[in-house]
Amino acid sequence: MACLLLMGKPSTTLKDPSMSIDLHVVLPKRPFPTLVEWQAAIARTELPIRLAPNADLALARGAVTCYVGDKEATFEIHIESPRELVNTYPKLATTVHSAAAVASFYWGGNELDGACALGAAAGLVAAAHGIAYDPQADAILSAGELKADAQELMNLRQ
Repeated sequence: MACLLLMGKPSTTLKDPSMSIDLHVVLPKRPFPTLVEWQAAIARTELPIRLAPNADLALARGAVTCYVGDKEATFEIHIESPRELVNTYPKLATTVHSAAAVASFYWGGNELDGACALGAAAGLVAAAHGIAYDPQADAILSAGELKADAQELMNLRQ
């Protein structure tokens, strides 16, 4: 599972600022899924992940609280221009050339934070018909692969 093993870029707001892991979901069009649509897509993954009511994609900038079962977790999400992603990862230019935006997820080394971020990303990929890019593994991931990675992180916490 690439998302757990390798470090991404430093974060200024995560619990462990020395490292963060990142994942980018390319959103092909606007409007973005509503919180209700996003949560429904997460529910279809059958992962026990719930987003807090403030997880509005249209306003996304910073920490999002979510729950794995009854345990609280946090990840960051930022809506960014596809150009920003291409500037960092030029090889993605053809992949994101007509995208509306990119939802960038960041989290620290905590397994529950990672499970929430990955589960939320899986739901967003499904709800928005997007694609996910994992720069740590240099790979495009499907909603099913994100779900499997989230499940693996949840299993580590048991």
